[in-house]
Amino acid sequence: MRYKIDDAEVFLDISGQTVRGDNLCLLQQDDNLVLGCSWQDQGFLVSKIMGRESFNELYHGVQALLLEGLSNAGIEIDARKFQLECYHNYCPDQQTHLRVIEFLRSKARIENFPLNHSIIDQQVSRLCGKTVSCVVDNNCAAGYFFIRLVRPFPHKDNNPPHKDVWLDRLRNGLNLYFPLAGSDHNSSLSLVPGSHYWLESRVLQTVPGSLVNGVAFSVPSAVMDDGALTMIRPAVRETEGMLFSPYLIHGGAVNLSDKTRVSLEMRFWRSAQ
Repeated sequence: MRYKIDDAEVFLDISGQTVRGDNLCLLQQDDNLVLGCSWQDQGFLVSKIMGRESFNELYHGVQALLLEGLSNAGIEIDARKFQLECYHNYCPDQQTHLRVIEFLRSKARIENFPLNHSIIDQQVSRLCGKTVSCVVDNNCAAGYFFIRLVRPFPHKDNNPPHKDVWLDRLRNGLNLYFPLAGSDHNSSLSLVPGSHYWLESRVLQTVPGSLVNGVAFSVPSAVMDDGALTMIRPAVRETEGMLFSPYLIHGGAVNLSDKTRVSLEMRFWRSAQ
């Protein structure tokens, strides 16, 4: 499948069965956390999330986690010289990279987050006009944060285009993309504005476990006729984040820069507190 990110054409080798969804819009029957927002039609907003002091605290905390992950994978680095965007120089091979990813996933519980998560909860609540939190009761997907590492092409660390809500546990929420290093117009997260209101029958989905560029993904991929999917990369600067509906088609953000993109991924749901 071929699609475009701004003016760049991207090719994905997708194999496996595809299915078409029902003739309905999932978001119209779920908790729509962008409803009433000035950005509800586009489905995303870029805005400041935290101040410089909190950003620095988070940056250095993630840097420490990444150094620990590299050490766990057998790569020792002088912490004084290590920069997040140069990760690919220290971890060029896939086997070592996957060991680092596995370590980071083991640290993904919110109690390991390098910053008080309430700082982000409060800002996201203000931006969507509803009280939300990354930690809520009775939701198995809550209480986590994820560090996303996308090395420069030809590495294929990015997910294919998809909707998170094709996994039921990720419905009714709101996503945050928060870049820490290496995020620019050639590497940042891409999405399809307005696709959160598309009918499910508009896009084919791969079945879970299908191969995309030889890699099996648990979340289904969005499949359209060649060139029919057009994505954009909104500009997100330091201390800013992109808040977006998980009902939007997003991902597929192959890194065309010469730096590793390091970003924070968090999810939020309506909270009673």
